[in-house]
Amino acid sequence: RSSDMFRHIAAQDDRLVYLRFRCGQTTELSIGSKRNIAQHIATGDYIANFDDDDVYAPTYLSTMIRSMFEKSAAFVTLSSWYFFDIKSGRFGFFDALEYARVKNMREKDIDGWLWGYGFSYLHKLQPALDRKIDYPDQNMEEDIKYIRAWKQSLGDHCTVLHFDDLGIVCHTLHGRNTSNSFALWEVPRENVHDLEIA
Repeated sequence: RSSDMFRHIAAQDDRLVYLRFRCGQTTELSIGSKRNIAQHIATGDYIANFDDDDVYAPTYLSTMIRSMFEKSAAFVTLSSWYFFDIKSGRFGFFDALEYARVKNMREKDIDGWLWGYGFSYLHKLQPALDRKIDYPDQNMEEDIKYIRAWKQSLGDHCTVLHFDDLGIVCHTLHGRNTSNSFALWEVPRENVHDLEIA
């Protein structure tokens, strides 16, 4: 379905490209394929993934890019995030490293919790093009397979985690999320006003 809003925004800013694909009544491009198309038509230096039902602070991109550069990496993602649960009307906080510690997880078991949430992927474009690192043509787990391909091609040092204690993202839980997320801590509503997303 076409989006009048995105078409209007793209018409006002030549840095933005809005594409709509019609594949047929029963065929639809996978999330991985859509991300590959976006990556291959991009003209900037970075690729940032966004989830259409999450809230990103104005400082999100600069914070993530700074974190990536401070650690001399090419790829950054969040290891913690705030979220809002629509059903309960409550805010929460999830910390993947703390979750692994509490659950006494082995390193291989925590991998998906740390690296498998594509809503906060940000990376340099050129290494992906140079190394021909693409998303697999699928709708689920395309993000974790993509970051594993980065690590396999460039080494673990190319990826870093950013701990978000400032609230640069609010992940929305709406009951139809494809990935699992839950609160380790509830965040009182009055504390949310101090977050970057507010």
